[in-house]
Amino acid sequence: MVERSVFVTMDKPDPDVLLKAWSRMVGCIGHELAAPLMAMRHENKDLKQRLQPMLDAPALKEIDAFSNVLGNHLDKLFSFAHLVQTLSQNLSAPVEESPLALRLCLQEALSNYPFSDEQRHWVHIDDSHDFNFECDGTFMQYLFFNLLEGALSRIERKHQGEIYIWAENTPDNFILHFKDTAGVLTPETSSAVFKDFFVKYKGSVSPGLGFCRLKLLYMGGDMVCDAVKDQDTHFVIRFPKI
Repeated sequence: MVERSVFVTMDKPDPDVLLKAWSRMVGCIGHELAAPLMAMRHENKDLKQRLQPMLDAPALKEIDAFSNVLGNHLDKLFSFAHLVQTLSQNLSAPVEESPLALRLCLQEALSNYPFSDEQRHWVHIDDSHDFNFECDGTFMQYLFFNLLEGALSRIERKHQGEIYIWAENTPDNFILHFKDTAGVLTPETSSAVFKDFFVKYKGSVSPGLGFCRLKLLYMGGDMVCDAVKDQDTHFVIRFPKI
């Protein structure tokens, strides 16, 4: 067994600095993206109407198809901008929800995640150490889905491995462990898992582990990733006690 200290693998960012950077990013999107997209949507509709009396039926059909494709792209971009704004509000909003139970959060995530029959058998949970913590339930589903998606991808890539989830109670924090034994990542590549603030999942954009870690830092917790090549990838998620 290789011994390692999981809470010294990454420098801890300053939450205030990260929050200010996040706010600037949202402001940039709101100013530089939303307004031009609104103009393009209006111009797309106006151009289609102006061309109707000028073109024959086959040309109109082609223009209509092109206009619909362009409109769909614009709708996706608007949805992404809205997601960023919603996540920004979720990130900095004070926690007002009732305390959540870890065991129930795990059960809900496993019930909602679209496992194949084979994949579900790779997941092993020891929920004997349950704990309550203050957090948004939707955020917890984002977190678990990201962890599951990454671990399952690594297992399928290596055609080997299992997933182990367990919790512990320390004097200062509640700790959740999430480990897969595919052995894909290395100590040098493990920190890269937090670079993605957004990920594409089944045709939609959702928060990535970068956002999840930032949210945990704002809550007073943290998340680190420790990996040993050809052995395991081990996430340790720390929640402040309430």
